[in-house]
Amino acid sequence: MARVLVPLAQGCEELEAVTIIDLLVHADLKVVSAGLKPGSLHCSRGVIILPDTTLGEALQCP
Repeated sequence: MARVLVPLAQGCEELEAVTIIDLLVHADLKVVSAGLKPGSLHCSRGVIILPDTTLGEALQCP
């Protein structure tokens, strides 16, 4: 199964992030969301998203 990395940063557009992740999951792809720092992030309209991992950790995966 193909894997797709979706990087997320503070202030991102929640609709864009969630829509992209949802479409990729429905396409039967393994999606990994990654924040720049550990923990949750606040999107542009106040929605809080908890990424799967950090970008640094995701890039160390084989």
